[in-house]
Amino acid sequence: MGRRNQHNPYQKAYKGLLKYPNNINSLNDVKNVTGIGPTILKRLERQFPAEVPSTLPIQRKSRTKHVPIQPEIPIEFNPAIPIIEFNPGDFEIVLILDNRERIKHGNSEYIPSKLRDHGIIVNVRRLALGDVVFIAKHSDGRELVLDTAIERKIFDDLSASITDGRYDEQKFRFQQSNIDTVVYVIEGSLPNDASQTKLLTAMTTLQIVDKYHVQQIANIDETISYLVKLHNQIVSRYKDSILHGVSRSSDMTDGYFMIYQLYDLLNSKSLSLTSHDYFVKMLMTTRGVSHAKAIMIADIFGTPYGLLDAFDKETNKSNMLHMAMPRNISKKLSALLSDTWACDA
Repeated sequence: MGRRNQHNPYQKAYKGLLKYPNNINSLNDVKNVTGIGPTILKRLERQFPAEVPSTLPIQRKSRTKHVPIQPEIPIEFNPAIPIIEFNPGDFEIVLILDNRERIKHGNSEYIPSKLRDHGIIVNVRRLALGDVVFIAKHSDGRELVLDTAIERKIFDDLSASITDGRYDEQKFRFQQSNIDTVVYVIEGSLPNDASQTKLLTAMTTLQIVDKYHVQQIANIDETISYLVKLHNQIVSRYKDSILHGVSRSSDMTDGYFMIYQLYDLLNSKSLSLTSHDYFVKMLMTTRGVSHAKAIMIADIFGTPYGLLDAFDKETNKSNMLHMAMPRNISKKLSALLSDTWACDA
């Protein structure tokens, strides 16, 4: 095949990003990149939630290995001593509840009040990821985030998040969070309407593909009962244990917990994406490409250039991705991605 048609929008956008001389820290910066017009910008905006409208950090192409950003840690969490140890009796288990969690009529006190009635220590603060996490809080104030996070959804909210992309974006972040156990608590009754199939598929995918736990619960009071039981299990598991933690992401390993500041930083929506993450998000702007499918494509082709080059060398472009991943990419989706990423000479 000859040279690619110069009107391929993603090729032009990618080349524009590589040539752009300045750092890209926001969507406003992206508008200045040659090749990124209103259509591509609108697609990128849909991949980032409305509450962070101007945040789209991009890691520029480099020959050096990507090094995770290290948090600025207060002096009492001295990174020169990377391994932290909590001895039994020196810490207590605290349930951290996101301060945006409410029930009907905007009541923000109902959940923490009911949990405290059961003797649970509750701290309400803004969480970078999840609606509930559990921490071990040392008597000197240091905090380690334990290995369980809860995401609470009402069926209506779950349906809306699937439609607007928040569902895939959130799963994307959980998969990079260093949290071993993620539980989706889904409240209410499954609606008997056109959204039922979509919701059942999402719940099944969460369990089978993403390996998360799903608890379908009738109402908020049952959710509180579930949180009480889970809290008690976590207390029993850790109260007599020596806990080890780290203050640097490079020291994370099995059996160690991260300090709260590190959890908050690493899971912040404003943390810079790797080039691989950005490629995944680009792929997800195509309807029908889930996070899991985007990951598989990105793992195979590596970079947008790798995918463009593969299309250049392939005669049967519309069927290329289906042939590469027949169980995961349908012929229809393969053709749609070909229309987006490849152009005939």
